[in-house]
Amino acid sequence: MSLHKPFAYSLRVSRKAKYAKLKIKPFGGLEVVIPLRFPKKAVPGLLEQHAKWIQRQLKKQPDLSREPVLPDKIHLAINGYRTEVVYGIGNAIDFALDEVVKMISSSPREVVTAIG
Repeated sequence: MSLHKPFAYSLRVSRKAKYAKLKIKPFGGLEVVIPLRFPKKAVPGLLEQHAKWIQRQLKKQPDLSREPVLPDKIHLAINGYRTEVVYGIGNAIDFALDEVVKMISSSPREVVTAIG
């Protein structure tokens, strides 16, 4: 009888794997990698056997349920010009990118020497 709640996981069957492997992937949760001949019906037992380890490792993962915090604007300085990119819905980003392209195309040699 299972004492732990089941874990959400992705299963990958690998030709190269010699044995079953549990991986905690950053931003991806739990991945179970098994060899071709490993019985898939044995995976829940493997998870149960290593449940404490899995729980400890998953607790170390960052909370991905929160939305990332982005800056209100970014300042770009190219060829002595300075412009800002403001996040928003609509064409604001397209406009800012058009301005950056104009700055770059006005003096491509200066940009190339500044970059490389």
